[in-house]
This record gives sequence, structure tokens and C-alpha cells, in this order.
Amino acid sequence: MTSISPVASPVGRVAPPYPAALMIPGTASWRSTLANNGRIVLARQTVQIGRMEGNDVVLNDPLVSRYHAVIRWTPTGYEIEDLGSANGTSIQGQRIHGRALLIPGQTIQIGKTDLVFNVLDPQQQPNPLNAFPPPAGVQPGGMPYAPSAGNATLIAPAPYGAPGYAGYASPQGAGALAYAAAGHPFYDMMARKRDNGFVRFFKTEWRKQYWRVFLLGLIAYFVVTQVLLATQNLHMVPLELLLASALVPVVFVIFCFEQNAFADMPLGVVGITFMSGAVLGLTIAAVLEPLLLPPTIAAANNISLSAALLIGVCEESAKVVSVLWFLRDRRLRSELDGLILGAAAGMGFAALETAGYGFVAFLSGFANALSNPNASTAFAIDQGVHQMNHSLILRMALAIFGHGVWTAIVCAAIWRDRRQSTFRLTFGVVLAFGIAVVLHALWDWTPLLQFLNNNTDPLVMLAVVLGWFLLVGSAGLFFLNFFLRESLRRAKLGPAAPPPPPLLQAIITDTFKPFFGKPTPQPAYAQPVMMAGYQQPQQSQQPLPGQPQPVVGQQRAPYCPRCNLMYPPGTQTCSQCHGSLV
Repeated sequence: MTSISPVASPVGRVAPPYPAALMIPGTASWRSTLANNGRIVLARQTVQIGRMEGNDVVLNDPLVSRYHAVIRWTPTGYEIEDLGSANGTSIQGQRIHGRALLIPGQTIQIGKTDLVFNVLDPQQQPNPLNAFPPPAGVQPGGMPYAPSAGNATLIAPAPYGAPGYAGYASPQGAGALAYAAAGHPFYDMMARKRDNGFVRFFKTEWRKQYWRVFLLGLIAYFVVTQVLLATQNLHMVPLELLLASALVPVVFVIFCFEQNAFADMPLGVVGITFMSGAVLGLTIAAVLEPLLLPPTIAAANNISLSAALLIGVCEESAKVVSVLWFLRDRRLRSELDGLILGAAAGMGFAALETAGYGFVAFLSGFANALSNPNASTAFAIDQGVHQMNHSLILRMALAIFGHGVWTAIVCAAIWRDRRQSTFRLTFGVVLAFGIAVVLHALWDWTPLLQFLNNNTDPLVMLAVVLGWFLLVGSAGLFFLNFFLRESLRRAKLGPAAPPPPPLLQAIITDTFKPFFGKPTPQPAYAQPVMMAGYQQPQQSQQPLPGQPQPVVGQQRAPYCPRCNLMYPPGTQTCSQCHGSLV
């Protein structure tokens, strides 16, 4: 029997080598959008496995990393690659380094979870296999065949373990291109399987606890506020300040925890970072600001742009200093680690700052009321509570736009450009710090307030202030979104991810590529790659009519094993992942 390798489709995609699936025996906790009858169908060209939400296979195992491993279709079969996970990936009990070819029947160990790789049993396929008509060159039911002497000969696999076994064959020539483009009906069905966006969001978020904690915290805050107003018991003031200042940061930490973003990062590190940003960051800022700014200017409600920039430099430097000592922790090496640590430190800083602003607002309202000779102490307390509530509610509503975002931007850039060093002061780091300082300064400056006065309607004033904050906050979320998407892309590539391009170039390219980006050159075929430690199945050296040639002249065409793309001779890097070609 002749075994035939799959070829790439006209858009540069590799056809599935044969229908295959993973099965997770025992009581391991997992979920996957590719699950069908208890099996995880490898119905996509890349299947990400890890602990973090967003993987194709999510394993609820404390020993599994955020993005632990990936299984890919390749011209030689299915391969698995460990993505630099903390606890490694093993096949049949033997730890792998990098990539390895999978053979049906093997057991993959990821953390404490076993995944059995095997050919998809035809009995497990759903009945409506003909829901998508098979392309030319494929028999109804999904079994491919190759043209031979003008007729169609069905190619069946040999028994597993039998001499010459190489799995299911894929069609060749024009039939292969159609097969890869249209896809095996079952694979196409699974790949198109999608819930309604709202339904999918509801299913995912309903089981989470972060929004329940947020609602419970809001209810508790308003209950405490009403009790304080009714009883004027000043013992309730610290409780209200605590609820208002800690609610959003605590919900943020719970959200990240439920997304498994803290995998590979001990919870103690997150807690220390939060407290470091709060205590150390706020203390450093409190020492620096009086040295650079007169106290009257720093405490004013409407400050100049230059003063706002100096405040931004002081506070952003203080928060970053509270995180930099984690650069020596070898467990925290990725851009995503820096982003999470920066956000945690910024949220800690914001929590204590919110409590401070609330306390100052209470004292200010209380003192202003007592300045009236006819005001009673009860009236002064009532005014102080009302002014404190206005300050706290505004800061709670805007907490997601402020300190956590700015510090995350700076720390993501620091970890992004550090490479193998402890710290590298690059243009990208300076640029990210400048972005954070400018956003912070614009937030404090609020130039629209100069057009308002005491006679302005309070609702108009509130709308103007909120509009300005939302405008500046949206700019911050834009940059944060860039770093988040880039860090996730790099995390999925593991330690072999190529060095990132310069930050400014990356931001411009990422922003305008959807509008002006040039289409990526796509090859017409893919070259099989030998995997270390495994022997490639024996294949015929005589291509069928119409089969694309994997050799151009006497020179082997360069091939990207990550993207499964082939390039013209002389090309050295992949245009998609920028990795080296083999």
C-alpha cells in the first residue's frame, strides 16, 4: 500500500493528515469547543491546550501552564509542541523538548492530565456527514481517494502497527487542493460549530464569580452608605472607604484568577505586587511630589498641564519601581507576566489613593459646612458624607481606566523588550512610559473645567467630566488592548517566539494593517518535516499527476514549521511569525 502525504490548500493551509481526536480518561476537569461525545476532535489546524481561557482545550489542572502545548496538522502527521511550560509535556512518560510527532495510541501527559491521541473512530462521527457535500476527489462519507489510471481507487489504512502503516491518506493533485480547501465534511462541521455570541458569552460568564462579587460589593456599599446617613455613626466611614476602594481591584483580581491568568505565577507574587504598588508606590509618590510641586498646586482641583505631567512622572515612576524587583524572578519572563504585574500594582495604588481621596472629600465637606456659623455638627457630617460619596462613586466608575491600565502598559513594554537580560532601557520602554505619563497627565489636567463655573448645572458638569475621562480612558484601553493581544500571541508561540519588532512599528502595523496591510504571500504546497526521535513513514517517491513538487530545481524550498508555509528558495524568515525557516 502506498502512503501519500497531504498537501497544502491554495491558501497555504495543510490538509488534516487523517481524522484524529484526543480522549481524556478518568475524572479530569476539562472543557473544549471541539468536544463531541467525550472526544476532542482535532478539527483545526492548530489546537491550543492550556489552563487559560481562550485555549481550544482548557484543563483545570494546577500544574498546567496558561498556554501549555499545541497540536498541529503537518505534512508528516500530527505534531505536538511544548510551549515552554513550567512542568513540561511528556509522551508515554518521556518528556519532550520542542516538537514531536504523534503516533495513534500514544498517551500525552500534561500536568496531572492524560490525553490519549488516536484516530477518530468512524462510529463516533455524527450522522449528518453529508451536511457539507464532499469536494471533487473525495468519496461520500469522507474517505479520500487518489486518481489512478483514470479511475478512483479507495485508499484504506493498514491496521495500526502493521508494516507500512501511515494512517489515512489524503488526495493528491487537483483533488488534494479541493479536499484541503473544502475540508473533510466532519472537520468542516466541527470548525463551523459556533454558538450565538450572546449565548456563548452567557455560558462562559454565568459560572464565574467575579460579577457576583461585584454586585454583592455594590449592594454592601449602598447599604453602608444609607446606614451612615441615617445614623451618622462615624465608625461606618472606614467601612465605606474600604468597600469603595477595594471593590474594583478585588473584582479585577478575581476575574484574572478565573481566567487562569495567574497560572505559572504564584498567588503570593500577585498579592505582594498589589501591596507593593499600594504601599511602596503611594509612599514614593508622596515623597516625590512635594519635591517637584508646591503642595498648593498638587492639591488643587484644576492644575496646569505642566504640573499634571510632573505628577504623572512621579506616580508612574513610583508604581514601576514597586514592580521592577520582580524582574529577577525567572518564573516571570513573558510579556503577559509584565502586563499582569503592572495591572496588579496599579490597582493596588488606585485602591489606597481612592480611600485617600474619599477621606479628604469627607473632611472638606465637613469643614466647609462648619464654616457656616448656623450649621450644626449633624449637618456638617451629612455634607461630608455626601461629598465623600460623590468622590468615591466617580472613582469607582472610572477605576478600570486609570492606574491599572497605565502601569500595565509600562510593565508590559519592560518585559517585552528585556529578552534574556534582567532589564533593558530601550526606545520601546521609554515610549511606553511616555504614553502612560501623557495619559495620566491628561486625566489629571481636565482642561474643560476651565469653561465651567459655580453656576454651571451639576448634571452638565458631571457629563463634561465623565466625557473627558472616558475619552482619555479609551485611549489607554487602546494601548492596553495592543499589549494584551500581542502578549497572548507570543504566549501561544512559547519560548521560540521570535523577537518582537520595535514597539512603535508594532503599534502602527497592528493599528493600520487591517486597512493597508499587504496580503501575506501564500505557497502552493507544504514540505514534510522530519521530527527528531521518530521515523518518517515510508512514502512513494513518484508523485501522482498534478502533485506539486516539493523541490525547486536542486534546492529544497524553505519551510516554516509553525505556520506550515513554504517559501521560494533564498527566503530566511516567515512573513507571518517572523521565525526562521528550515
